[in-house]
Amino acid sequence: MSQSLPPRRLSIEQLEDRLTPSFGTPWMDGTHLTLSFAPDGTSVSGRASNLFALMGSTTTQSQWQVAVLSAYQTWADAANLNIGLVSDGGQALGVAGAPQGDVRFGDIRVAARPLSAPGTPGSTMADTAGFDYNDQTWAGDLVFNSQYQFGIGDTPGVQSDLYSVALHEAGHSFGLADENTDPTSVMYAAYQGVLTGLSASDVAAIQALYGAPPADPYAAPAGGGLAGAYSLGNVTALSARITQIGGTDLYQFTTPSAFSGATGLTIDLQAAGISLFTGQVTVLDAQGNVVGSATTSDPTNNDLSVAVANYQPSSTYYIKVSGSSANVFSMGSYVLSLDYGGWYQGGRSAVNNFYTNTINSETRASDNTQSHALPLVPVQASEGNTFDLVGSISNPADVDWYRITPTLSGATSGTLFVGTMTTTHGLIPSISIYDAQGNRLPAVVTSNQPGSFEVQLANATSGTTYFIELSGMNGQGEGRYTLGATLAAAAPTTFAPTVSDTLTAADTINATQLSVSGDQLTQFALSATTVDPTAAAVRMSIFDATGELVFTLVDFTNQPLATGSVWLAAGSYTLVFNAVNVNGSTIQALALALASRSLTDPIDPYPVDPTSPPPLPLVPVSAPVPPPTAPPAPIVNAVASPLAAIPIVPPV
Repeated sequence: MSQSLPPRRLSIEQLEDRLTPSFGTPWMDGTHLTLSFAPDGTSVSGRASNLFALMGSTTTQSQWQVAVLSAYQTWADAANLNIGLVSDGGQALGVAGAPQGDVRFGDIRVAARPLSAPGTPGSTMADTAGFDYNDQTWAGDLVFNSQYQFGIGDTPGVQSDLYSVALHEAGHSFGLADENTDPTSVMYAAYQGVLTGLSASDVAAIQALYGAPPADPYAAPAGGGLAGAYSLGNVTALSARITQIGGTDLYQFTTPSAFSGATGLTIDLQAAGISLFTGQVTVLDAQGNVVGSATTSDPTNNDLSVAVANYQPSSTYYIKVSGSSANVFSMGSYVLSLDYGGWYQGGRSAVNNFYTNTINSETRASDNTQSHALPLVPVQASEGNTFDLVGSISNPADVDWYRITPTLSGATSGTLFVGTMTTTHGLIPSISIYDAQGNRLPAVVTSNQPGSFEVQLANATSGTTYFIELSGMNGQGEGRYTLGATLAAAAPTTFAPTVSDTLTAADTINATQLSVSGDQLTQFALSATTVDPTAAAVRMSIFDATGELVFTLVDFTNQPLATGSVWLAAGSYTLVFNAVNVNGSTIQALALALASRSLTDPIDPYPVDPTSPPPLPLVPVSAPVPPPTAPPAPIVNAVASPLAAIPIVPPV
């Protein structure tokens, strides 16, 4: 069924230029990143990912996955970065969750879906979101445009080199923006054919964010002998990292006596899920004779196990760990362990991990006032800027208070990001931040969507105590939640004004056109206000050029803004706004504001002309504009009521 819209309110909006997303923010912990390949069928803004089908049409699964992983590892080798491959549960991209450390999938997810067709103005080969503290699980995600063909090597007019495209996009995943003036950089905005590695400027840029690879405390001494090996003592497990191509770690240890009950020894190296390191493990006796070895060259299957032949108690052995070949995968983190069959229990060192410390837990019901706020312990003792907690709202009147004193290394102030995810349906959380004197601080809502709520406080200072109040929005709902807070030396998240309008009783539905200059992942923020004490709801619906609904967002008057993200291909869209009062009474004047920001930076199929004119400025809906040359396409799906299938709790 088609639906006509009032053309008199139609105007043209130019969405913010696609080359202006915010990049330059490093990940919370670049040494413990993960990546996963989204299985086909995974939702990418309502379109099923077809990554495996797309890449499988020209290469084997091993070939295309190794090409993508090689691109990411190239960047990791150049800086204090480490990334491992994990499985992907197939949840929709952008689902509510933590930007780093979500166990359902990798921090960086790789997928594919159709975007603009090749040759279409604004068409891009791939798009990637950088990291920021309000991207949630979109952070770092790479989406290939499945209307292009990719393979191993470049064949003009047939396929583009997968490694080269992924190398550019991996730079975005790690936080680098496009380079529009230096064609020697892999971050140059246009595809240039086959790339072989990073330029000096690329290395400098990534090290500016994460620093250079650190020294390796377990590295074998120069000369190649066994002297100077790191002594394990009675430690039977430790985490380590080879930080240069061609590097070797060397360990020495003495097996327990025969009275310990140990009768054999297996050396295990775990790299799967930790890094893309492809290693070789060699075990030698005291005379330097090899008594066991194992190797792998597959970064998707990179665990190793070596059974020591002719095991001897109370004897000295050596372990050499090195890359299996001198390629990008010869660097990375691993866990080395000595297994004596379960009989001998030696000392075990802590395995370094960003999330190893105990997450705080709400353990008492008396944290319902600021004076009884529960103090939170940082996730890492060495990094006092991040806090996690698991808690619950037990009834609609329940309020939870927490106290944090975040500290920053090398900075005195930054932005405090506080967010929560609900783990049960029914709880719609609300967060406020206070100082020690009980003054409510000007925290700004940056994300409010099903399953998550986030605020940010600009100019927060290191060493200052802040109080966090969490409750059910509008005094409604109950359930469990996780809370995260991070003080980061990063700028606050900002949105660009996109549409402003007023809906009235005589004009409860209005429309405008949106022009998207290039494929991009866009986050929208919708807010509504009114002087009418009656609660009202406004819905924004985005329809593509064929009249199909591609995205919708609902917000209530005088409540926090509502947010959501969607992939939009280059082209024209119709935005429809409609409003109703919650109690069914006649709506009064309702002022709405829509803002947006681009989360992605693409690689273009053709060179970008840096002298081309800037994009058109934003034009408010209410401003006088020339009438369009043609009315919008008929809307195929009827515009839904703002109260239809709403995912949030309306105010009472």
